[in-house]
Amino acid sequence: MSSPPALSARKKALEALVSLGVQQANNSGRTGEDAALSIACVENSEISLKVFQKSQLLESRVSAKKAMSRARGRAAARAALNSIGFEDPPKVVRGSGGEPVWPDGICGSITHCDPWSVAVAMRSTRDLSVGIDLENMNRIPDLEIAPLVCRSSECDWVLASDDRHARLCMIFSAKEALYKSLYPSIRSYIDFREVELSWSADHSGFQAVLFPDGTKTRGDLFISSQRSDNLIFSCSICKIQ
Repeated sequence: MSSPPALSARKKALEALVSLGVQQANNSGRTGEDAALSIACVENSEISLKVFQKSQLLESRVSAKKAMSRARGRAAARAALNSIGFEDPPKVVRGSGGEPVWPDGICGSITHCDPWSVAVAMRSTRDLSVGIDLENMNRIPDLEIAPLVCRSSECDWVLASDDRHARLCMIFSAKEALYKSLYPSIRSYIDFREVELSWSADHSGFQAVLFPDGTKTRGDLFISSQRSDNLIFSCSICKIQ
């Protein structure tokens, strides 16, 4: 277990990574909305034993690890809502598809990557949706998953780099974030290969095109992508159609 100073330094680095990723996605979408982020860690006192035990009681069929992860996520969501003006934030519950259900006028997203849970929330008077994803590169299999995750043009981009594993992880994470941001609109699962990403170095992120039925349906999507050591953070903010 990390010592408190080391944990604090890691958390600050992660906050900087997430903040930059959200800002870039926000700028690309020109939403004009301010976003708040919060990070909860299993070693922090933010997640008390009482919260964890309550989570297990409510979700007795899930593993202890998953129960703790969800407890961390709820704590992070509560803190993010508090940061944008909720003095007594309502609970962010799980919807029928496992998605977090935010209060009216709020869009947000939660991601888990042990020992962290990250929540981003933003006020929105428009039909916006947010999707975030945090991945540890060490926990993603190497290139054997590429055929499942990548379309042919994406495979070409991955193989053109000396750091192929990093690029593959970037695509994996970006598609996870995009799926989360699209779910409130489409209410269905999108396969990895129904999305085609192209890297934009100028914007430090991916432009995305959807092919859910074999034909192009949307091409105005952007997912920011940031890397710090073995962590990759992705953020997608899109308009609900």
